[in-house]
Amino acid sequence: MALQAPGKLFHFKPEQVEDIQGLIKNGHNFKLLAVKREDEQGFVNIHHDMVYIVISITIDNKTFMIR
Repeated sequence: MALQAPGKLFHFKPEQVEDIQGLIKNGHNFKLLAVKREDEQGFVNIHHDMVYIVISITIDNKTFMIR
């Protein structure tokens, strides 16, 4: 699963967001804490966006740790 912004892709492993996937899909306000992924392996990036690994996500004022 990933969230996309212009030129940026915020990557989640599926098992990391199983419990909050519904909140992500129905949320209105998001705040992400993420680090840039340095390698080019592991994720198909057909648009060549900058890929970030999410550490935490805040959805409608509720924060969830991802890693």
